[in-house]
Amino acid sequence: MNHNENHFWIESGFTLVELLVAVAVAGILGTGIMSLYINNSKTYETQNLVTEAQQNVRAGMNALTRDIQMAGFDPDKIASAGFLQAGTGSLQVTMDLDRNGTIASGDENVTYAINGSGHLGRNTNTVAENVTALGFAYSIDSDNDGQLDVDDNGTPGDLTDDRLIWAVIGANGNWWDLDTDGDGTIALADDSDGDDLINGVDTGIAADLDDIRAVKIWLLVETSRQDRTGGPTLDFVVGDRVVHSNDGLRRRLLVTSVNCRNMGI
Repeated sequence: MNHNENHFWIESGFTLVELLVAVAVAGILGTGIMSLYINNSKTYETQNLVTEAQQNVRAGMNALTRDIQMAGFDPDKIASAGFLQAGTGSLQVTMDLDRNGTIASGDENVTYAINGSGHLGRNTNTVAENVTALGFAYSIDSDNDGQLDVDDNGTPGDLTDDRLIWAVIGANGNWWDLDTDGDGTIALADDSDGDDLINGVDTGIAADLDDIRAVKIWLLVETSRQDRTGGPTLDFVVGDRVVHSNDGLRRRLLVTSVNCRNMGI
């Protein structure tokens, strides 16, 4: 008895075309995922750098503010505490914290400046790192009437257009007002000749450090390394200087005014 046996083979799997399509799709998806990962990684790194810079600039500003507020602390009026130096990028203040009538080194005699490593130094201690620039301007009471000096714009008695003078000591020993255009702000426009230095306007008032009543502080810090997304190109006014940023580093500028509550008392 003959039996006709029919055998069927069912082939399974993918054709070459299907495999190529799958590989192409996987490649596109993989490229997209990798690109998203890289972008997210760069964004995360940028955020960390910016956060680091913000914390750094706040730490430096807090230290500056605390000491400048105490400048001239001399309740017994025998230690001659006050400002020993009032520069555009550094200052030195004294205070009689222990009320013994003398000024000691250390916390009673404090100097702020940027050292060669880009650190903001409080005497020999570092209070902020990666500092690009530090700037100061001073508000004064030159006639000791208890009021800060203002520019009355030629109309004495008219308080509506008065503006506070923020000045630095010029080469002739006078206070020079940094708001050269009189608009109430210290900005790029005050660098009238574009040489990255605000020369100021001579107030005709002889500089006397005992007349200082307030200090405006500019503190510009930079990130510890370049931003892989490319840092922005920006211009910053820091005191009497203009600082250009185009090196791939991100920067944060903090500006504040501090009343010297112990000066003029």
